[in-house]
Amino acid sequence: MRKSFMSAVIAVGLAISGSMPALAATAPAQLNPQVAVDVVDPTVPSVVRASAQGSTDTVPITGYSFDFGDGTAPVASTSGIAAHRYAAPGNYHVIVTVTDSGGAVEQAEAPVAIGSAYVPMSPVRVLDTRSGIGGPSGKIRANSTRVIPVAGLNGIPAGGVTAVVLNVTGTDATAATFLTAYPTGTPRPATSNLNLTVGATVPNLVTVPVGADGTVTIYNHVGTTDVIADIEGYYSFADDTANGFGEGFTTADAITRQVDTRTGLGVPKAKVGANTTLKVPGLAGNPATTHIVAAILNVTVTDATAAGFLTVSPDGSPRPTASDLNFTAGATVSNLVIAPVGPDGTIDFYNHVGSVDVLVATEGFIVSTAGPGELPFQTFSPIRLLDTRNGTGGPVAKIGAGQVRAVEGRELPGGRDGVDLDTVVLNVTVTNATANTFVTVYPDSHVPTNVSNVNISPGQTVSIQVVVATNVTSANDGTFDIFNHVGSVDVVVDLFGFFSHD
Repeated sequence: MRKSFMSAVIAVGLAISGSMPALAATAPAQLNPQVAVDVVDPTVPSVVRASAQGSTDTVPITGYSFDFGDGTAPVASTSGIAAHRYAAPGNYHVIVTVTDSGGAVEQAEAPVAIGSAYVPMSPVRVLDTRSGIGGPSGKIRANSTRVIPVAGLNGIPAGGVTAVVLNVTGTDATAATFLTAYPTGTPRPATSNLNLTVGATVPNLVTVPVGADGTVTIYNHVGTTDVIADIEGYYSFADDTANGFGEGFTTADAITRQVDTRTGLGVPKAKVGANTTLKVPGLAGNPATTHIVAAILNVTVTDATAAGFLTVSPDGSPRPTASDLNFTAGATVSNLVIAPVGPDGTIDFYNHVGSVDVLVATEGFIVSTAGPGELPFQTFSPIRLLDTRNGTGGPVAKIGAGQVRAVEGRELPGGRDGVDLDTVVLNVTVTNATANTFVTVYPDSHVPTNVSNVNISPGQTVSIQVVVATNVTSANDGTFDIFNHVGSVDVVVDLFGFFSHD
């Protein structure tokens, strides 16, 4: 998106009476400023190159001045090119002022998105209120919090960390409650990450900004509950590949199922037994993408014969002690997992006890080089986009059987003028279901499939993180859709961050 701020420059011709012919009027200069801004080196995400060399004029251009929109002094240039280093991620607007030899002065503007890179890691347990990991043992009480240190621990750098990805599990709650994760030192948002019922064990992947002191906070609403948190990765703004940058771009599209042990899709038709690992090759085999370091997976377990847990890890690496899904006998539980891949693209799914069916669907990939469709990440305090219960983002009405509710990306708040939300990171909560059903989130203009993000039964409230591409190829640029299978459901959607380009 560009804006041109024009200053009129008029050349006046003087007509002289008498026998002498009149002088022709001099045409005004035609100064057309242009500016383009790019991150040149993906391993140095804070440095951009701005070029106004596409500017045109009918007279010579004599100078350029670049304002990079972050409060620093403008940079003068005679070549029409300037470089700049930003101090923090964010959305900025670069304004170039172009001057020509006739005294004309005009401006052009272009946005630039400065994001962070995702660094996957083998899960590390950083909080377990049952055993005292990460703090004193004991449940989190009503209207109370627990602080989790992040930066500078467990191989995470002390500086440059913008957000952390946690697998948060609530268990043994004494009342129906919810948990909220947020950056320490900031106001607690009015959104939730997990909704718990009495005695239930519920996991959810959470992407949360890191506070200025390098910690995040988890809040419990009512009653008491145990909470377990495992770090699965973090986002870094460090200009250093050793600290992970270059492993932070994503490609995403509609959710695609690749494994179903119930039908034999992608693997033999059989439940995963106790103390058994299901090896799934080819999850990093997207032919359109190179340098894949992690897969963004929706993992579902169903028909378990015992209460247990599932752990997802790269093949060939030691199995971590942390879990990705906790489930009870007979339950159907889904969770988002950002899993590092093994050298050959194989990912391991380990089941602890009993036997269980496992379904795996791909939502996207984390790749190590920037290219078309591979984008840096920006996060912020969550923004509620949709609540069918009160009319946020649309009518006050449940999503009925076979119905689709569109969320217009172009209307989203957050100061993103001129920046496209190519892929969004959402927390999707489904509640008040009238039948056993599933909900799918997918790019607008795609056709919904029978692959689900959320499975729900009447009386449940289920939350899950979703990474979904928006429709960036049509007039409805930035839109994603939500489909409900049967019955009717209320849906709440919170935006936690996005991958974007200029």
